[in-house]
Amino acid sequence: MLKKKKIPSGGGVFGTVARVKVDDLLLCKNTLGNVKVVFLSLALLFFYMYDVNMVITQLFYSGF
Repeated sequence: MLKKKKIPSGGGVFGTVARVKVDDLLLCKNTLGNVKVVFLSLALLFFYMYDVNMVITQLFYSGF
């Protein structure tokens, strides 16, 4: 006998919730993979902004 697997497709709150959970898991997996890239990008951006602030501050203090 064939066992029917319940695959949520379309209607029903449970189907929607199950799909969302699966999407969340996939998203979480992808996010964990991308966290390093995002973190490095943010770090580079932060240091770049910090350098710019330092330059502006130096110009400001040397100007006055």
